[in-house]
Amino acid sequence: MGDVARTFHSNSERMAVASAAAWVRSGRKPREHARQYAMFLARAVAIHEQHKLGANWETRSLINSRILSEWLEDVGAGTVPALAMKRIAAEEIRLAARLSSDIEDTFSATVERTLTAVAQAWTDALETIAVAHRSDALVVFNEYDLPASGRGIAEACLTISGGAELHGGNLHWVVTKVPLAFRLMLQEGERGPSGLVLVEEWISNFDVDRCADLLRRVLVAEGIPQASRQVREIKPRVVRVEGRGLRGVELEPSDLPQRPRDGFSMLGVGRGLTVVDFAPFLRG
Repeated sequence: MGDVARTFHSNSERMAVASAAAWVRSGRKPREHARQYAMFLARAVAIHEQHKLGANWETRSLINSRILSEWLEDVGAGTVPALAMKRIAAEEIRLAARLSSDIEDTFSATVERTLTAVAQAWTDALETIAVAHRSDALVVFNEYDLPASGRGIAEACLTISGGAELHGGNLHWVVTKVPLAFRLMLQEGERGPSGLVLVEEWISNFDVDRCADLLRRVLVAEGIPQASRQVREIKPRVVRVEGRGLRGVELEPSDLPQRPRDGFSMLGVGRGLTVVDFAPFLRG
């Protein structure tokens, strides 16, 4: 995480691309992939067909099971997209050579050329997503409800920018600054969204102290002041240790409901917290 923080510290555009990659990867499903992931997969299959590497079921399965998933994981972790694909291409050529000693240089060149074209198409798509979400934002989210691919981005953002967290039981609320592309992972689901975008402008005003104060005041307003006293400030570029709880002690169930007001709600449906509930504490 420290390496990621150093990589992204002076390049928020790269962090936005990484956030977009994490979002696309979150669309990889066991049966039917989400639209964003399916589009990346279809584009790669089409390029393989154009380069005469075939577009049959085995090719699609290979791209899905290894190439696309690994590339998105590497880019989401901070690797430059072209370098991520270069590593994958070398590995695919090595695997092919291991299966057959008749691999020719022309085949290796075709694989490398094809995957380079695929990487460029995928990179263009990620950069388009990043440009469409150009600014940064202040967000609150429950880290446990994020897609697995988004948790590394969340940790990196907290390491870089600092913020505040409340951690106990099945609840891990975090307030921090993120690339606006991160909001794609906060979409409404069966249990509501995993978080909310609170502010999209003037977020530089929200330092660590103010993030912690915001979270404390919301918890007090929710009638659980005992939980507000457990909010922890996270200073920038401090690598956190997973699983230790707050101040080395897990909160008692009576101190912290698993889901205050049933978590979050973008649409105001049910009893979830919305941006309106946070608004009074965002001013000043």
